[in-house]
Amino acid sequence: MSANVLGEPAALLARVPVVDLVLLVVVIGAVISIVRGLGGPRRDLTRLTPLILALVAATTAVWARTHGGLTTLGPQLGVMAVVVTLLVVHLALDHRRGFGAAEGAHPAEPSPLRPPWRTCLVVALLLTGALLTWRLATFASSTLVWESPVTEGFGQSFYADVGPATYAARTLAWNEGLVSNGQETLLYGAPTYTLMRWGGFSTLSLRVFATLAAALLVVALWAFVHRHFGPAAGAATALVGALNTYVVLYGKYGTSLAATLLLCVVAALATGRLVRAEAPALWIGPVAGLALFLATLHYSPGRLVALVLVLSLLPSLVVAFRRRLWRSLAAFAGLGVVIAGVVVAQFALGGQRFFLHARGEQLFTMLKQPDYIRDYLTREVPAFNALKAWAVGIGLFPDGPNAAQRNPDRQLTLDQVSTADRFEVAFKVLAVTVPQLDRLLSPFELIESSDQRIFDDPPPIKPYFAPFAVFTLLGAALSLRRFREWRHAVLLAWFGVSVAPVLLTTRLDAHRIVVSVVPLIVWTALGVVEAGGAVGRLGVSRRVRAALGWVLAALLLVGTGSVVLRQEVDGGEQRRVLAATQQVPGPVVVGALIDHRQRAWIELGLLERTRRNEGAEGHMLDAGLREDLAHPEESWPTDLLDRVQSVCANATLILAPEEVYRTAVDRLRSRGLQARELREGDLSMWLIPRQTIGTPATSTSASTLR
Repeated sequence: MSANVLGEPAALLARVPVVDLVLLVVVIGAVISIVRGLGGPRRDLTRLTPLILALVAATTAVWARTHGGLTTLGPQLGVMAVVVTLLVVHLALDHRRGFGAAEGAHPAEPSPLRPPWRTCLVVALLLTGALLTWRLATFASSTLVWESPVTEGFGQSFYADVGPATYAARTLAWNEGLVSNGQETLLYGAPTYTLMRWGGFSTLSLRVFATLAAALLVVALWAFVHRHFGPAAGAATALVGALNTYVVLYGKYGTSLAATLLLCVVAALATGRLVRAEAPALWIGPVAGLALFLATLHYSPGRLVALVLVLSLLPSLVVAFRRRLWRSLAAFAGLGVVIAGVVVAQFALGGQRFFLHARGEQLFTMLKQPDYIRDYLTREVPAFNALKAWAVGIGLFPDGPNAAQRNPDRQLTLDQVSTADRFEVAFKVLAVTVPQLDRLLSPFELIESSDQRIFDDPPPIKPYFAPFAVFTLLGAALSLRRFREWRHAVLLAWFGVSVAPVLLTTRLDAHRIVVSVVPLIVWTALGVVEAGGAVGRLGVSRRVRAALGWVLAALLLVGTGSVVLRQEVDGGEQRRVLAATQQVPGPVVVGALIDHRQRAWIELGLLERTRRNEGAEGHMLDAGLREDLAHPEESWPTDLLDRVQSVCANATLILAPEEVYRTAVDRLRSRGLQARELREGDLSMWLIPRQTIGTPATSTSASTLR
């Protein structure tokens, strides 16, 4: 085997016909089940045949789409209608039997973890550990897209000499909760900053707490599902979660998304104890409140999940009042005290305005901003034109131009925007996000295989394994069947708030729907367990079912590995620039007009240089200076060269690449500054030694450095 394949597991795994093999396993399982069922009670065969047919039909459809079939919407909808009908028939025929294998008997206490399920959990932890730690520090050649602003945020605090305790305290107030400010979070940002200050700045320290959060997420998923759905479903969830592409990707991504998922599941686990127990321990309420609060301190979609969990407790609270369950009421009181304290504290800190702000990129904020309104009103959307013609025809809206058409050359004001205009904006927002949702969730929307897909932003990756779509659909159907139960209702509501609000934003992508991965993981596991229970009722032995299950798990591993076990390759400019800084004995400032991910990698190196030796500190040149120096001379600000000269008075300046900054260096030379060309590999750059010409500033202005 070549070294290239050994170093790039995805290259080998991508050759495995995963979809074909999944179909083969499903068909083999179906044939064995029907053959065994023919020798048993016909009642079971009648009840379970629709489920078996649904599994085969759906998996065949995904296989056909992968091989170039089912390319139009009509046949796809037809297949979905057949599969859904078969599942409905199965649930209707099997309704009187009681709980299915995936639904469990809802015991008062969790079932013991017997050897087969213990094995699944151990294997899941080993697999997730292997996937998460594979080239953790180096799988991306520099940094990932949103690790760049996160690194900058850490650097600003480090240069300002913010202590770990102060840093952690700052994260207790709600902020925008963006992917790009993951450094401002308690469970990811604060420990990562502490590790960097004491252990060093590197891509490993940037990612390691996200990795730990992802590993703990698998355990938390197992604990939640094991408690509420039984040991089989818990073990299956651990495997599906450990091999989920989102869990692995965000577990290797230096921001707060993995921590958000972990805290949301922990909050669900804590609130579930309040629901399940009539006499919960008094500490459960405050602990649940703390878990809910922590879930709101990270990526902002987690706040919607926290709200769902709080609202899901209201029926249990009413029951406790009616039945006078004093111990339960005391636990709820503890929860209420924590929530009230958090709300009061956030109003005092000013964090309440950020709770559901979403950086203003959601419909209700956009409708208050004329620029957003004009942008959407001027877009041509054929579907809206047809809808508008229908609405005008029935007299719902008057015919006429919208606000942007009425005022083509003037700034819009909100009083010029009619109700019809607002509906038009909403429709055109959905015209963007609904197809994006379809691309991510539909098993028929293929995402082209690419060596670089996990390095794109947003990553074009589905939140579930498409060949397992029928299992996911079956699990969701089981939740719909028993939506009155808290455990199923929470999954449905969780998925709803993870997706529906994002449809009303500027775009829908993997980052924004990341919290939806939790119910999708659980539903996939429930579907697998339900299907396994069904074939077991038809007489298929436990060994055969276990063999089929492990083969499916292996194929899931192959599918996930082919996406996430990738090694990014770039030009390596960042390494050459950083190597040049090693030749400078004192303070150094770097201005590099290269990809921002590569600049973040350089900044990590400069931060580590500063941490090791403050006398040889390193900084990145201010973005404004970096960009202005690369522009044509006639567009330069009048004080540009003065500001650069003040930098050179206090530190050696490196500018890269050489050809971009040649004019700027020529002008600096005309002022008397010395500069020489430096070459590292195939990258040329300018090195301007620390020097004073004229009357220098006594220190480098903070506005010129980052």
